[in-house]
Amino acid sequence: MPEESIDEIIEEILRESEEKESAEEEELVVTEEVYECPVCHHTVPPDAKFCPYCYAVFEDDVNYRDLTDTLIKKLKMLAKYASERNIPLPALKKSVGEAKRRALAKDFQGSFEVLQEAYVNIMNTIIPELKKEIENYTAVIGVDSSLREIYGRAENLLEEWDINGVITHLNELKSRAEKLSKELRLFLEELDRAERAVTIAKNFSINPEKAVEAIDRAKDLADKKQYREARDALKEAFTPLREDIDATVEKLLKIAHEELMRRVTRGGKETKRVLRLVKELKIYRDEGNWLGVLEKMDAISKELSKH
Repeated sequence: MPEESIDEIIEEILRESEEKESAEEEELVVTEEVYECPVCHHTVPPDAKFCPYCYAVFEDDVNYRDLTDTLIKKLKMLAKYASERNIPLPALKKSVGEAKRRALAKDFQGSFEVLQEAYVNIMNTIIPELKKEIENYTAVIGVDSSLREIYGRAENLLEEWDINGVITHLNELKSRAEKLSKELRLFLEELDRAERAVTIAKNFSINPEKAVEAIDRAKDLADKKQYREARDALKEAFTPLREDIDATVEKLLKIAHEELMRRVTRGGKETKRVLRLVKELKIYRDEGNWLGVLEKMDAISKELSKH
């Protein structure tokens, strides 16, 4: 028997390999076989008796009473959600009434079919509204990347018609967004105070260069969305100026004391206001709150300049 040539052996190996790959591809097609629900167009398992998303029935041997109970619970949840968001569902009451009438007549399949149709119609009404709610946070995820995952999960759950899951993630988005907005607002308020304090320092001939450097660092932290750290940096911005500020405070307190001595015989609201400001300034100085000290220095100076 003649020996096979090398070319013939290679051809045989290639042929066997191609046949094996073809068989594997056929097996893959079989294992990945799926169906699309004709009602909601979700992908469903090939052996599903009903759609797990919209509850459209594919086979007759299902327990309509159990499915009806499930739909009633979902419809109650959707009605509550719609009511909280002022989404009108005018046909729901009529559908529930018709479903009850059929159930009393022992037509459980007919009762289920009425509720299933109502459920699909309501979902088609509510899903666009939920989509709008989710999209309201598009700007927020651009500010805080940690919210993108929550946003993405909410979108995916909406595709799956998991309304409870969507609402849970929306509530988390809302809570996190409000907290973010609050942190940003607090930072901007502190930044405004710090920048005004720089002007006050200059008015008292205090060099604010080191404070300005700290404020710039705080701005860099804020650009990275680290608002709490940025606020902490602002609170410490004037600490390097404490000796210069303290020396200026002593001069101002001496001037205030002399002015108050001149006013003491007159008394009045102006004197009491200066005394209150001096007391607050000393408290801030004891606490090491130099930004607060500068603000009180400015307020005292303005009071003394009135007379």
